[in-house]
Amino acid sequence: TKNCEYLKHAIIYSKRKINELCNFRSFARIYDTEELLEEARQIWTYDADFSEVEVLQSKIALSDTEYYLLSILYLTEGKEKCKIPFIRSFYCYRIGKRQEELGRIESSKLLYEEAWNLNHFNFRALFKLAVYYINRKEYEKADNYLIKLLLIINPYYNSQPTFYSKMLSVIELEYIRKCYQLLAKIGLRMDYGTYYVNHQYERIFKLMDTLDDNFYLKEMYPNKEQRDRVIKFLRHENELENIKKRIKNHG
Repeated sequence: TKNCEYLKHAIIYSKRKINELCNFRSFARIYDTEELLEEARQIWTYDADFSEVEVLQSKIALSDTEYYLLSILYLTEGKEKCKIPFIRSFYCYRIGKRQEELGRIESSKLLYEEAWNLNHFNFRALFKLAVYYINRKEYEKADNYLIKLLLIINPYYNSQPTFYSKMLSVIELEYIRKCYQLLAKIGLRMDYGTYYVNHQYERIFKLMDTLDDNFYLKEMYPNKEQRDRVIKFLRHENELENIKKRIKNHG
């Protein structure tokens, strides 16, 4: 059947999310992990090159502590099979996250670097490298990665930050906000002066001012009342005192 692999993927993805909700509520999982993994493998009978199978298997394994370590194995298999640099970059980033969660910081750093070298638009990998160098107190390197990230997401962020940000997706908005916060944190650590730090805070506020007119938020939340609640939450998260508190708490 045409496009049956996408339907199968959607069904298994939904079952996985239900199991995650069960974990969150401390309920017994409804769907058996091993059976879900087998169901995911069956997607290849419809399309042998469907690259999302290993990613789906990895996420299924993550929701069950008994299978947690298999998450890295599935992603590694996907990376080795994939010949497309853009997708290999995605696998490297995901494996890096798993290694980081296991406390293998240097291994994760190498994987983030590989992800970045494979795809210079992988801003998530850049962000992880920036955090790595902040934790090592190598602030100039971290600053460099954050500026690169901002230029990737928004090439006009210096000249037209407000106009362009109205067209950014929610995930891009979130990463820009994180960059500004970390740049402010770096400014405090390197004693750039209050002007620099306040400048970064000001950028966050300008970004928040574009939310009412953001194209993607309107598409995601066509109901204005629901969209207003989301915007209110985002603005609250980015109030100056809350930002400073988070920066202070994270050292």
